[in-house]
Amino acid sequence: MRVLKYLIFLLLILAIGLAIYVAVQPDDYKIIKTRVIKAPLPLIRSHIDDYTKWAQWGVWNLNDPSMQITYGDRFKGDSASCRWNSKIYGSGSVLTTYYSKDSISQEIHYDSPQKETARRFWAFNPTANGEGIIVTAGVEGSFSFTDKFLAIIKRSREQNYERDYSKELHNLDSVIDQNMKRYTIDILGPTEYGGGFYLYQTVSSKFNELTTTTDHIFTEVSAFMEHNNIAASKNPFIRFIEWDTNERTAIVSAAIPVNDRIVTPKGSSVLCGYIPPGRYFKTKLYGAHSNSKEAWAKAMEGLEKQGYTIDPDRDELEIYIKCPENYPNPADLETDIYIPILNTSKEHTTTSIL
Repeated sequence: MRVLKYLIFLLLILAIGLAIYVAVQPDDYKIIKTRVIKAPLPLIRSHIDDYTKWAQWGVWNLNDPSMQITYGDRFKGDSASCRWNSKIYGSGSVLTTYYSKDSISQEIHYDSPQKETARRFWAFNPTANGEGIIVTAGVEGSFSFTDKFLAIIKRSREQNYERDYSKELHNLDSVIDQNMKRYTIDILGPTEYGGGFYLYQTVSSKFNELTTTTDHIFTEVSAFMEHNNIAASKNPFIRFIEWDTNERTAIVSAAIPVNDRIVTPKGSSVLCGYIPPGRYFKTKLYGAHSNSKEAWAKAMEGLEKQGYTIDPDRDELEIYIKCPENYPNPADLETDIYIPILNTSKEHTTTSIL
């Protein structure tokens, strides 16, 4: 009997000691994970502030495909919200409480298995070399006594958050990377290009420097037009004047169409040109301009298969229908390739006014 009393007394002491040990553990937690994602900031933010896209990268969503999600009146941007109900992760809601270019804050309310609140936060900072965005993902909140006790005998909530947030940033990076790589090439065949006046600068450039060089020209021409209150009439384009595949160089004009002939000041680096209406073989690239080499190759192949002959007296055009300035996701870009062809009656002609 005495031994039993000692055992009960010992167990009581151990229980009190354990309770004291649990009670003195930190009440708050804060988990922060970072990853460099090489993608435009608006594209990254759009996958985070839009709750309908969480199913693509969220660990909970992927671990429980049967999870029920309902969205509020707003499901992206400031004040967006959604609710979840899961057999694995209980139920609750998320509300975007702060939304800016550089950061997002979201309040998480858990209804089950226990009621509590946490704050999820995101921050976006460009890398020093400008080649990516440092995405910071974190969560902070308070532990209940039960949380602190369970942390002693099994994987703690902090460990779960550490694992889940690292996995989610990896998933987010993969989803965005695959999304940006999407592209299609459509061979549209013969068409009429309406022609017209344009402001331009001409430059000789290496193939691998062409995009950077022409972007600089487009900036200068746009500045000239803004200074002189001149409006663009159509989409910007590049006119390929001469190719040298051996030296891998090209002479091109980067141009912006205008409604009328513009007399530029004497000595101006910006000049006015004119393209007469004519017949072209048209190919459309949906996606990043890095796929343009393949698009040009398929355009040439399609032209030959349909029996058309390139007109050597006119220049090829590359017209930018959707540009990166307005479409941060490269997969959303749209480029038209126009190869001049000699008149032939083999195919019916469709008309395209650009």
